[in-house]
Amino acid sequence: DKMYRRIVFHEKSSRFLIFARNAAAILLPILLLWHLVISPAILPEKIIYAEVSSSSSGVTKVQLPDGSQVWLNASSKLTYPQKFTKKARVVKLDGEGYFSVSADKNRRFDVIIDNQMRVSAYGTEFNITAYPQTKTFRVLLAQGNVDVEVLNTQQTAQLKPGQEAVISTSNSEIKISAADMYTQTAWKDGKMVFYREKLETITQKLSKRFDVQIDFAEPHLKEQIYTGTFTTEGITE
Repeated sequence: DKMYRRIVFHEKSSRFLIFARNAAAILLPILLLWHLVISPAILPEKIIYAEVSSSSSGVTKVQLPDGSQVWLNASSKLTYPQKFTKKARVVKLDGEGYFSVSADKNRRFDVIIDNQMRVSAYGTEFNITAYPQTKTFRVLLAQGNVDVEVLNTQQTAQLKPGQEAVISTSNSEIKISAADMYTQTAWKDGKMVFYREKLETITQKLSKRFDVQIDFAEPHLKEQIYTGTFTTEGITE
């Protein structure tokens, strides 16, 4: 009886092992096909976002998953996926950022600003100034090509190197003009450069840089024109 039961047990075990081996040979290719081909095609990719904010008095450099680099000016924030999808590269900006975008002919690089504007390129360098509650957004192209689009409108523009697009937040109008690249992008190297700018504009930038509020005792002072460069000076200087 013991021998008989042992023989039966071994026969069943042998049959089960043969069945399991055959089943594995059949299921393994199916599982691989599902995981590598079918699942990515029909299921959306799970996106996990990261958020980086710069201090009120400094510049922060960010390395993106595709190798692109972003410099954030004071009081700015960048939101981006920890891994870009196979079809798109999309980030969100609040404030000011200088973008050095890695070239990728198959995936555009889109920067969304306050759900109002999109700056799009395949690989280039550009500067965006878009602090919340400002009257205008600015896009300055250093090299390559970018497309600027005001969302939910028909307003679009394409920039050439050295050009700047100024977008009104009130009527979505886009104006393109030549720009001084060094003056407007020196901030990423720790400099503040002003060339024949109104004192009102200068104090706005100083306020963001040093996290202070600057008031005018006399309104006419706002129209005064100044030129200058600041590097390591404090707010008192």
